[in-house]
Amino acid sequence: RAVASKALSEEGVSALFRGLVPRLLTYAPVKSTLFAQYDFYGGTPWAGALAGGCNTLLSCPVDALKSRVQTRQDTLSWHVVMRQMYREGGLNAFYRGWLPLFCRDVPGYFLLFGVYDYGRELPQPLVGAAAGVAFYGSTLPIDRVKTIMMTQD
Repeated sequence: RAVASKALSEEGVSALFRGLVPRLLTYAPVKSTLFAQYDFYGGTPWAGALAGGCNTLLSCPVDALKSRVQTRQDTLSWHVVMRQMYREGGLNAFYRGWLPLFCRDVPGYFLLFGVYDYGRELPQPLVGAAAGVAFYGSTLPIDRVKTIMMTQD
């Protein structure tokens, strides 16, 4: 709560939306390729795991940039942070934290698509919520490791 109050008082409401632009610009392509791979690989929970693992090659750079922008103490815009990351570490800077992301997404998407497939007869909002809880509830510790790795200098 203190962090949010400090961010709001020092930077205004925009502080709560840092990292949103790169995420919005890339969310549709990243998720559409995930679902296309899921269908291509057979539409099973195992297909979800495979799709999730493959998709980390697309999602990692976006996640790394978003995480860096959100955790900075200054208010540099996302494109400045992106250039800075590239200048300091090349393409590798955008794949820092890839291994924990991969370790999160393979089991996470197995569970997400497995719960979704299992509950298809239930109301969609309920199944979607349960699938999301299965993903993040089971992968939150590794997600924390991923975020720390992505934001370390």
